[in-house]
Amino acid sequence: MSLPLHQHNRLATQYLMLDGLLQHATDKQLRQPIAHGKWSVHEQLAHLGRYQEVFVERVNEIVTASSPSFPRYVADEDAEFGNWKRRAVKANHDLLKAQRKIMVDRFKSMGATTLHRSGVHPVYGRLTLTEWVEFFLLHEAHHLFVIFKAITSTRAS
Repeated sequence: MSLPLHQHNRLATQYLMLDGLLQHATDKQLRQPIAHGKWSVHEQLAHLGRYQEVFVERVNEIVTASSPSFPRYVADEDAEFGNWKRRAVKANHDLLKAQRKIMVDRFKSMGATTLHRSGVHPVYGRLTLTEWVEFFLLHEAHHLFVIFKAITSTRAS
């Protein structure tokens, strides 16, 4: 058994909606803060890429340790997030895609016993790896929607 098919498919493809959105976006659209005090599309993408790395680190810990606990991830307190923000949008997008393929392949090879291993989320408590994947996908979907709204709303004005 690997991830449920619907989860595997979302993990493998959900982020691909960025391809079309970013293709026609201007640098101004990508770097303009979405609202006062809110991240730009560029920063949203940097967050998605960095959080994907954090997620993989957490998955590795869940696989190797007995029910580890994780602190809340705060991007603005993470030096590596700063590195992601300094890179160009295309470089971040390419890196996110390359890392995702590796992550999808890793989950494809996991058996039921591994997928039932758990780690403790600071808000949602003990989650199995399958539940962590769901959390990751929902978190990513939120940011993808923010990016979608930001890019498409500037077209309308």
